[in-house]
Amino acid sequence: MSERAGDRALVPARHETGDVTFRLAAGLLALAGVLLVLLIGLAWLMFPREVRDQRFAQPFPEWPAPRLQRDPAADMARFHETELQWLNSAGWRDQAAKTVHIPIDQAMRAVAADGIPGWPAGDTTVSQGDRR
Repeated sequence: MSERAGDRALVPARHETGDVTFRLAAGLLALAGVLLVLLIGLAWLMFPREVRDQRFAQPFPEWPAPRLQRDPAADMARFHETELQWLNSAGWRDQAAKTVHIPIDQAMRAVAADGIPGWPAGDTTVSQGDRR
């Protein structure tokens, strides 16, 4: 098979001659090392006593581990039970101030019968279309 495309001959493959040489790469690496040493020396001159961090007392204090719920469902059931007990019982809320709490159903019946002071009264009459 011929290496001709029409009347022109194909140019043979060549490599890039302007690549980075080993000498340039080694020089840049050496320059970076010298700059690193200079910066470390400059930091040591600027902060001579900060080489070791001695601000914290040794040994470090140990904090207690977080207390996690062992059984969240049981905790929620216990909370629900105490709330229901509070809502369905009567007793002193603050004995010094002489305030008591009453069961929720009794409180709702009292509000339904007497209304809430300062609350606008609604229309209590029932129209013919609302009766069932």
